[in-house]
Amino acid sequence: MKKILGIIGSPRKLGNCEVMVKEISRNITQPHQLNLLRLSDFNILPCTGCYMCLMNNNGCVLKDDFTQIADAIVASDALIVAAPTYFLGANAVLKRFIDRGLALHNQAENLWGKPAVGIGIAGIKGKEGYTLLGIESFIKLLLADMKKSLIVYGALPGEIFLGPDNKLIASQLAADLFEPASPKKNPSCPLCG
Repeated sequence: MKKILGIIGSPRKLGNCEVMVKEISRNITQPHQLNLLRLSDFNILPCTGCYMCLMNNNGCVLKDDFTQIADAIVASDALIVAAPTYFLGANAVLKRFIDRGLALHNQAENLWGKPAVGIGIAGIKGKEGYTLLGIESFIKLLLADMKKSLIVYGALPGEIFLGPDNKLIASQLAADLFEPASPKKNPSCPLCG
């Protein structure tokens, strides 16, 4: 049975990010177990730029919950990453984790190639800003195989499912998660595309 980690980059419990991750999971046909990780539930200190994580094999020297999150990511078989738009970008909790990414270098072998999909949620069309870029950066930092990432719209909790379109998107992301990657037509970097 596959272990799928739903990474919720939102401070709102049972908000649109969480219900979307659960909807994607419901549409995955392979037997799996979904575990949710709400980044806002963890203490993630800002990176100090000391580079000690590169000088030793013990990872980051800061004493917080970063290692616990990294261990959950390593233990998973696939990732679903969701984040809401806050002032034209993904919620800051996603960025705070990304900033500590150098500390994952000693886990590169265990992270490389995990299938992942990303979903950004914005309240107003045209006001999503760089949310999707933040989610894609998060997935790429984890050295995952990003299958697809999309933006959906809905402001209030549950609003994303008022119409049928976003349920269809959830189904599409579920189908894409374990499918082979689409072949690239142009030469491109295997990491960043």
